[in-house]
Amino acid sequence: MALADKLKGLLKQSEGAIASNKDKAHDAVNKVADQADKRTQGKYSEQIRNAEQKAGEAVDKIAERGSGGASDRPGEQGGGRSAA
Repeated sequence: MALADKLKGLLKQSEGAIASNKDKAHDAVNKVADQADKRTQGKYSEQIRNAEQKAGEAVDKIAERGSGGASDRPGEQGGGRSAA
């Protein structure tokens, strides 16, 4: 089996794992963002929240692909939190 085929298989596995654990993936993204904000003492809060939102959107897209749904739905937003 070629390396590309192995990588494609791993990608499908990861999509399935994220699809079945979407809430846990979002929780992980939120925790990482909170820790980054804490460790930078709020200096980069806006950038961290923007990255958190984009990561949440990526989790949603990957989970949708892993569950067999369409990869992009117009007007759908990600699972990131709004900045406080």
